[in-house]
Amino acid sequence: MQFYGEFAHYYDRLMEDVDYTAWAEHIDSLIKQSGGIDVKNILELGCGTGSVTKELVRLGYEVTGVDISEEMLCEAQKKLGDENLKSILLCSDMRNLDFQSLSPDCVVCACDGFNYITDEDDLLRLFCGIYDTLPEGGVLVFDLSSFYKLSNVLGDNTFTLAEDDIAYIWENYYEPDAETVEMEITFFAKTNGLYKRFEEYHIQKAYRNETIKAMLSASGFRSIKALGDFGMEDASERSERVFFVCVK
Repeated sequence: MQFYGEFAHYYDRLMEDVDYTAWAEHIDSLIKQSGGIDVKNILELGCGTGSVTKELVRLGYEVTGVDISEEMLCEAQKKLGDENLKSILLCSDMRNLDFQSLSPDCVVCACDGFNYITDEDDLLRLFCGIYDTLPEGGVLVFDLSSFYKLSNVLGDNTFTLAEDDIAYIWENYYEPDAETVEMEITFFAKTNGLYKRFEEYHIQKAYRNETIKAMLSASGFRSIKALGDFGMEDASERSERVFFVCVK
């Protein structure tokens, strides 16, 4: 099974209902209300096909996007080029990124990218690397699929989609001891009148808000907020997406 391999070519097609403009505007609001420095340039981790990247550039930020998938970055490059927008794109595992070569005012990770880091020690090291690369008053903004969403909404459930040009069967397996959800997705994509089958395997960690806050505090961040979904109120136990806003 692949990980954002061939799926990259169909990702945006399946995410057409996501309002990335509103997502980026929410990130922009969180940055401006964080109490940190005036942010000019952003390092976006897990930028994928560049949907959030594009909108952040439109909002006036200089953005460097990083993703582990070359296929996703190719889609991002096309998307930015089609609209004559400029952004630096780097192919790297965010856990191995050379932060010392970068000097962002702000680090962003949208669309639950950090859920893919299933080892808590790896995530703590990443937070420390981000903290070290940010200037005093620098800002970290990221969102996670919540513990509630991964353990209950996805849980052990199966989802399906059947349209003329693409279909999938998305099976989830929640592991309560590891607090992870394994996702096996089988796609059928129509090409030249025939359907091509391919598979993707993903695994995400269901992090509790208290665990993330403790990691961020241990990394050195002095201001840490956990906000529910796309609002400005504290996250609740039933929030499906949690936005963390941190200031160095």
